Amino acid sequence: MVPKGLDEGKFQALVEKTENSIKELHRPISHSGTATTAEIGRSSTGRIFRKTGPTLDIDTFEYINVTKLSDRAKFVIGKVSSYNSNTYKGRIYVESDGRPIPFTLAETTRDARSVTKIVRSLSSNAINRFDVGADIEFDALTYESKNGRLKGYLVTNIR
Repeated sequence: MVPKGLDEGKFQALVEKTENSIKELHRPISHSGTATTAEIGRSSTGRIFRKTGPTLDIDTFEYINVTKLSDRAKFVIGKVSSYNSNTYKGRIYVESDGRPIPFTLAETTRDARSVTKIVRSLSSNAINRFDVGADIEFDALTYESKNGRLKGYLVTNIR
């Protein structure tokens, strides 16, 4: 359940941005084996008096750590909402998902024609987010969590 005032798109962005830090919280469980569980909460003198998060264990680590890349590309239409020309990464709002999804351009797609289409979509969307001219069509492999949650796209072709 998503907390009130935090829509699913913002919640997914939060998960995405904190994913590496959450993996690090699991380090004593997943790497060194010095713990089997961890509790997140408010503490005083080293003792938790109010639990504020889930209990972490090897299952929560595997959930966040495992990302599967699909073996078949899917066709996607969306509007680019952010793009970094140094990393070839960005976010694209996909209506059917109801949220911006992270994407990375595959090395074979990092050409002038593809980047021009990405930037055009971003520009049109920034000026008017209802502009159908901001739509961009592409083929992408999907990154998914262990339970099938869409985590991102690897863009293999921009149409």
